[in-house]
Amino acid sequence: NEIRPEPAESRYSGGPVQLSLWVQKQPLRDAEESFARFSIINNGKGIIDAGSRLRMVLPSQFGLQPSIIAAQLMTCSNFATEGSNYVAECTVNIPLSRTSTIPNILVSFMYDIPDDVTEKSTILTGSLAYTYETAKSLELPVAKVPTAGGGSGTTSSPS
Repeated sequence: NEIRPEPAESRYSGGPVQLSLWVQKQPLRDAEESFARFSIINNGKGIIDAGSRLRMVLPSQFGLQPSIIAAQLMTCSNFATEGSNYVAECTVNIPLSRTSTIPNILVSFMYDIPDDVTEKSTILTGSLAYTYETAKSLELPVAKVPTAGGGSGTTSSPS
């Protein structure tokens, strides 16, 4: 069997904010440096304030500790072990509107698969907390309703 490299990229399923994850062509090679890019795109009415946090999770089961190579418009912690994962958090430096430059983080990582394993699948995860604001208005016509008898529209109380 021949394993053919394929481009891998997350798919956007809708909503005001897109968290994108790009990984170089697959399959990743054992004991070779690999790269992933996490990006945030505000597609609409999402509210991403300065101080919002992006959390990146890479499994540590077979991997060596990943490192952040570059972070644009974000400040990131180093990856640390948390349970069976490597986790890093990045803080957005400026509010992100629809027209903002797209912040992204480039991460390098390496997997060292044991000798008794020929291939393995793994999952990289990114999560971002943001708020969403929407409003709806409806213009309605309003008209005076004529009173019975065609009067002036005023009524009097019985005495």
